[in-house]
Amino acid sequence: MNHLMGEHMHSFGTVLAQFRKKRRLSQLTLSLDADVSTRHVSFLETGRARPSRAMIEKLAAALALSPKDKQTLLLAAGFWTVGIPGTTDAATRQLDHAPLGWLTHYHSRSFADYDPMLYATAQRHLPFFWSDILNASHRHDQRISTMLGEAKDFHVTEGFVMPLRRFDGSIHAVSCMAERCDARDPSVRAQANAISMALLRQMELHPGAGINRLA
Repeated sequence: MNHLMGEHMHSFGTVLAQFRKKRRLSQLTLSLDADVSTRHVSFLETGRARPSRAMIEKLAAALALSPKDKQTLLLAAGFWTVGIPGTTDAATRQLDHAPLGWLTHYHSRSFADYDPMLYATAQRHLPFFWSDILNASHRHDQRISTMLGEAKDFHVTEGFVMPLRRFDGSIHAVSCMAERCDARDPSVRAQANAISMALLRQMELHPGAGINRLA
C-alpha cells in the first residue's frame, strides 16, 4: 500500500516551534497566552504529546496565526482542513482526522503485512467501518492487537473505508479515522459516507493528496 501524501509531512512539534520562535516567544510565554502548562507546550514540540483540534485552535489564537498558517499547523497534526459540505459539525468532528503521524508509524512497523482492513478493502465493494470487520479472532492475534493498541497512541480507535476500483484494475480507498465514533449509529454511517464523498471530490481537485492505493 502506497500512501501518497502532500507537502505537510513536517512534524507538528517542529512547525509549532518554528511559529513560536518566529514570534520571539518563549515556551513559558506561549503557555501563558494559550492557558496551558509550559510542560505541555514542551511535550508538544518534542512529540511526547499529541494535540487535539481544540488545543491547536488555542495555540493558533495565542500565536495570532493567519488562516493559512493555522491550516499548516492543523495539517502538520494530521487534521483535515477542507470543508465537508452536507454534513453536521458533530459528524465532521468525529471523522475529520487524517493522522499523518500514525501513517508514518504504520509503515515503519510494517503493519500492512497483516492489517485486516487492507484485506477487507481488497475484498469489499461497499464502504465499511473497522468495527464491521474486526472480530474476536483479530483481537486475539497478538500482531493485530499490537497494531490497534499503538493506533490508540495516535488517537485512532475507529475508521471508515470507502474502497475505490479504477478502470485499470487498481484498488484505492478513501479513509477517515477517529478517536471516538459510534459506528452503530445510522446517522454516523450516513455522515461517514457524505464525508468520504466530499473528501474524494477534494482529492480529485488535488491529485495525490491523501489517496491510498492498494497494490
